[in-house]
Amino acid sequence: MDIQPSSALRPADLAEPYYYLHNARTLLHWVLQVHDDLLLTDEKQQLQSLFSLPEEAQALLFRMVMRKGEWFRSDQLNYAEISAPDEALRQLEQINLIDLTPSCDAATLARLCRKDELLLLCDALWPDVKLNRSSRKQELQARLLNQPLPTQPLRDWWPAAPFRLIRLSCMPLMDRMRLMFFGNLHQDWSEFVLTELGHQAAQEELEQTAQPEARVRVQRILQRSAKKAGREAPLVRKTKLPLLELELLPSGNQRVEALVIQHLQAQGFKAWHVENQLFTGLFALLFWPALFAPVKGAFFHPFQSGPADLYHADFARKRQSLIDEGFRKLEDGRYREAILNTLKRKHGLRCNLVHWPSLDTELVTEALTCIPAEHLGAIFRHLLLDLRHHRRGLPDLICLNPEQEHYQLIEVKGPNDRLQDHQRLWMEFFITQGITATLCRVRFPA
Repeated sequence: MDIQPSSALRPADLAEPYYYLHNARTLLHWVLQVHDDLLLTDEKQQLQSLFSLPEEAQALLFRMVMRKGEWFRSDQLNYAEISAPDEALRQLEQINLIDLTPSCDAATLARLCRKDELLLLCDALWPDVKLNRSSRKQELQARLLNQPLPTQPLRDWWPAAPFRLIRLSCMPLMDRMRLMFFGNLHQDWSEFVLTELGHQAAQEELEQTAQPEARVRVQRILQRSAKKAGREAPLVRKTKLPLLELELLPSGNQRVEALVIQHLQAQGFKAWHVENQLFTGLFALLFWPALFAPVKGAFFHPFQSGPADLYHADFARKRQSLIDEGFRKLEDGRYREAILNTLKRKHGLRCNLVHWPSLDTELVTEALTCIPAEHLGAIFRHLLLDLRHHRRGLPDLICLNPEQEHYQLIEVKGPNDRLQDHQRLWMEFFITQGITATLCRVRFPA
């Protein structure tokens, strides 16, 4: 078997029809190289048989592996780059990666059929029963599920079925490979296979349940509970936020942030829509050595977009010397060069904290000119307190004036929008740090 060393792995060109197959094989080769001792002999032989198949057969297999579940209909396996799917299916069945005559139960068949097909299926099963043709799909599914029907091949269920059923019999093997690659089972194949290796194609959506916000939510619950109970609600003192009120004309589907930017530009200001991307991005660029430090257990494969413990409480402690070095650069002025160098050298490489399209070189350069090092230090320390949750809620806009080395942060709220808890917490933090941050409320003419 031609197993490539990880140093020789290269990403596929996204313009290639089989780029996802190239990436899938890269994943498998890497697992075979690094975790050879964990694979059974028959598993290695099955993978060897897979690699020996024509590209179309391999591609069709991974088209199915990347989808959800292990059951498929033959009429839903149509892909432009696979000209002979029937032949590809036959080749995959020959090496026991799929089953073309699987036995299925009523629940599986009911889930895979459309409403019109369920009507035909019921007619085939119970020809003497007259069905209401306007029955809902759920009612037809219930009819199947409420009968003592056996598990059997599709041809026994419905001899005239207009499609074949296919079951992926290799899913246990593929799940093991995925587990050994990612180190978990909550990341799926498509997360790796459908992106250019090592480069950012999409940002992961992260869980959002912040502990700092819990205090605010508890206060709100107490107020509502007191009101329902007819008691005096506990007094919650809120910091008064600087407020800018604007009346602007809506323009098609243009977002309210864009309207505010246009207004500011007309006033001679330079504004950028940065939201959660700028400060988390600058943080990542400065602390890149810490983010990708070879900490034990942090990386399971060479294409991770960040350490596995990025959002753990001891993330900073495990990299304390590197974290401290980043803050020393803020203190002695080396941070500008460090951030710009990392921006140039690492641009495009996947990182959980970076959205590269948002880190325009001009924006980063001007931001470093306008934002004092002590402000960056305060913001970065606040981020480190809880990276998972503090990376969201940052203001929408930043106004930069490089000539005067001045900047201002602006949180924009439209007519029917309100300040969220995590946004208020950031605004209050900025006030305590002497950072100019303004709440901008926009209204439209009546």
